[in-house]
Amino acid sequence: MLNSLTARLLPVSPRFSRSLLVLIVVLFTRVPPAVAAQTDRLADLSTRGQVGTNSNIMITGFVVQAGGSKQVLVRAVGPTLAMAPFNLGGTLPDPTLSVYNSSGVLVASNDNWSGTNAAAMAGVGAFALPANSKDAALVATLAPGNYTAQVSGVGATTGVALVEVYEMP
Repeated sequence: MLNSLTARLLPVSPRFSRSLLVLIVVLFTRVPPAVAAQTDRLADLSTRGQVGTNSNIMITGFVVQAGGSKQVLVRAVGPTLAMAPFNLGGTLPDPTLSVYNSSGVLVASNDNWSGTNAAAMAGVGAFALPANSKDAALVATLAPGNYTAQVSGVGATTGVALVEVYEMP
């Protein structure tokens, strides 16, 4: 249901163009509560990047909103990215994953995921990791607050990795 539509023409700074105008349209809608409850969350956060050493490790921040603890699946994928269908070069051969809260306290960590997380991965729609891969994954129940997922290479190795955070159903 559409509540209102607002449109405005705004002049742009003269240093860009004296004749250029920008149209900004703001659309306000009313979402039925049943739909809002289903779409009112971020189900997956993914970041791919270069993992270095020391202060150049990969750090991805995420927030668990107020309202209760959430169970999350957090993964650091490196060696699987070198395989089909990804076929990336220069991947991190053995990532280690650490999750810290906003006080800097380590709340969960993993090096070399276990098959016990396979059902959790399938449940959130994550691509499967090969058995016995050196990718890292963990399931944790986190209280509301700010967190970081930090990825480094075992033995100070470097390379490309993917960090993923999934909210468990």
